[in-house]
Amino acid sequence: MLNLVFAITVALALNGGLVSQSHAEDAQKSSHIPLEAFAQLKTASGMQLSPDGTHLAFFVVHEGRQVIIIQPLQGKTAGVIPTGEGAEISWFRWINKTRLAVSYAYTSKRYLTTTRETRLYGFDLDGKNMINLIRPRNKQTIGTRLGTEKVPAQIQDKVVDWLPEDPDHILLSLDSDLDGNSEVRLIDVGSGHFSEVIRGNDGIQNYGTDQQNEIRLAWGYDRNSFQNRYKSSAKGYWRSISDTPWGGKGIDIVGFSPDPKIAYVSGYNERGRKAIFQINLETDEVLDPIFSHDQVDYDHIVKHPVTGKPVGVQYTIDQPKIIYFDDKLTRIQATVDHALPKTINRVVGLHEGKKLYLIHAMSDVEPGVYYLLDMKSKELQFIAETMPGITPKEMAPIQVVSYKNRIGVPIPGYLTLPKGRDTKNLPAIVLVHGGPHARDTQMFDYMVQFLANRGYAVLQSNFRGSEGFGKAFENAGRQQWGGRMQDDVTDSAQWLIAQGIADPKRICIAGASYGGYAAAMGLIKTPELFRCGISISAVLNMAGLIAHDRKYIGGTVWTKSMGLNGVDPDEVSPYHRADEITKPLLIIHAEDDHRVRYRQAEKMAKKMKKQKKDVTLVTLKDGDHHMDTEAARIDMLAAMEKFLAKHLKGAK
Repeated sequence: MLNLVFAITVALALNGGLVSQSHAEDAQKSSHIPLEAFAQLKTASGMQLSPDGTHLAFFVVHEGRQVIIIQPLQGKTAGVIPTGEGAEISWFRWINKTRLAVSYAYTSKRYLTTTRETRLYGFDLDGKNMINLIRPRNKQTIGTRLGTEKVPAQIQDKVVDWLPEDPDHILLSLDSDLDGNSEVRLIDVGSGHFSEVIRGNDGIQNYGTDQQNEIRLAWGYDRNSFQNRYKSSAKGYWRSISDTPWGGKGIDIVGFSPDPKIAYVSGYNERGRKAIFQINLETDEVLDPIFSHDQVDYDHIVKHPVTGKPVGVQYTIDQPKIIYFDDKLTRIQATVDHALPKTINRVVGLHEGKKLYLIHAMSDVEPGVYYLLDMKSKELQFIAETMPGITPKEMAPIQVVSYKNRIGVPIPGYLTLPKGRDTKNLPAIVLVHGGPHARDTQMFDYMVQFLANRGYAVLQSNFRGSEGFGKAFENAGRQQWGGRMQDDVTDSAQWLIAQGIADPKRICIAGASYGGYAAAMGLIKTPELFRCGISISAVLNMAGLIAHDRKYIGGTVWTKSMGLNGVDPDEVSPYHRADEITKPLLIIHAEDDHRVRYRQAEKMAKKMKKQKKDVTLVTLKDGDHHMDTEAARIDMLAAMEKFLAKHLKGAK
């Protein structure tokens, strides 16, 4: 079983309950904020209101790792749920008014392949009565490391439906017999006892329910393709979306309306932007869109924080916005936005009977604050800030910018300039996002703010291949590693120089994951443009990543979008072109990275040192791919600060 560390004493500054005050924003400007303030994990984060509206559960940080605190709205801490030994808490959720589900994650290996393992436990609100919610199928042993009597399921926390009308049970999918096909279990949250609702289907690892809690969706990968199926009604038969009149148009079911025969589907509008439509599953009639935008795609369906049912749509132009289907939530959102006009606000918990609403607020300079709105008393009460030591007035505002790439395509981006300093001829960082099919936004980013605080201009671009800007824009980056995507990043640096913002002799290219790949490729393709590069959790051996990913279910499908079309992977692989790197490169990588193996960083550094290149390898003992421990973030930012001070601050 997973070893949990219970010897914890946590001091939480909530003053024994809610306090009526505003978030402190009047601190004086500091020219040099301690590195640890930016590196800290968010505390009092992930906050959730209990179903009966009496308790809060949230993350705090203890010894650099997240634990969960359960606390009454009025009173002292009720319980503590600790982190695991060698594992991190990845998420938690209230199951009912007295019980929480907690997912633990850690890096392991199966058949010499790095994996991310998850385990799901149940706790009472006092932090006790811990049980493993996943029991063995037949006589199979459920463990937390390989080498037990039987090999356990790798992913054990895929909850299909929280069943709010049945607070003693949840629906969960699990591949317990390791055949690549998941069954669905109805699990008793007090004991872990279960019955099987679905035994398993070929090529299916995921399931979804309608608003009546009936299983209506199934999707996953077989060996060579993606499978996507649905039921037209609760008693209907399974049908492949590709076999429908509308399935060939790129439409996928993303949820259900209150009417079980009407599905919410994702498709493209006439401008090629991803929109939300409705389809009558019994007649195959495509109905009018319920959300469509000319500029951007929708991000995702917004679900009710208690029932989990679809209640709105989020989209992002520069900052996220929500359009609710629910009239009550629309009115609440308007009330909160009127009271907090400087932040992006979201209802993350509620109790309609008590008219209590838990609000999370953040912005480009605000990492996060929680408030409780009491509609009966008409009071908005401050609860907690998520990053103590980070004061909005000390942060650098993020500017929305746009530049045209070499073929005239407008590329959206964000520019952050050091606060209170000259905005011309600055040392600059071109910071490339990961994914690559992700995007940057105009919201708080601890690395961006750290770099700006240290005196660097930071430019983030949503290069072709970034998501959110339509089908054509995203597809333009498909199989363009080292190609169009790299060209757009190069053009962003040229734009910084043309605007007079960046000193052309003091520009560094940096990024994590795909962004770390782009940083290394930038030194290879345009050494005259960048003085140095920083690769964090980076893909450095393209062929190695493709070979590694093909070991996973679905890997033969998603790896088809990697690399450069028509080009051997080695030709766009930093490792295989290391001899072309002539500028200093900083490589930062965690040993337990499950997404990109540490050996990629280790072999790259070894090869460059053998070639007598200027390379620095910083090895992090933990933190995984996303630097999810405080120690990893501190070491990462410290290494970046030292490296940049050496190669940019002193360069002329």
